[in-house]
Amino acid sequence: MDEALKIADRIVILKEGEVEQYGTPDDILQNPKTDFVKSFIGKDRMSRFLKTSHKTVKFYQDWLIPNQPDGNQYEIDASETLQSLTELFVEKQYDVAKVTDGNKVIGYLTKDAFIKALASERGDLDE
Repeated sequence: MDEALKIADRIVILKEGEVEQYGTPDDILQNPKTDFVKSFIGKDRMSRFLKTSHKTVKFYQDWLIPNQPDGNQYEIDASETLQSLTELFVEKQYDVAKVTDGNKVIGYLTKDAFIKALASERGDLDE
């Protein structure tokens, strides 16, 4: 469930084969439609993910590398949201985000580093 909340653009929650709720991760977390959805997601997960949903690309600056790696890249401003960064890697299938602050390049974030950063926030990996 944690991975779905981080990378999905839409989620369907089913109960006994019937749709309980369909929507964006933020919508489901902020507005669970039924008690089943609330219990399925859980209070701890709801508060944890709502906190991370307001992060910007700049939050991941410790994971940036200074030199441009191989792979198809897309330029993204450090003030963009976590959702924008996720869409860049998941939906648009880019391998590298060229992170800028205004006109200045502050580094490059690879898809693999981003996944490791997300996993480390949950305690699955050590930095």
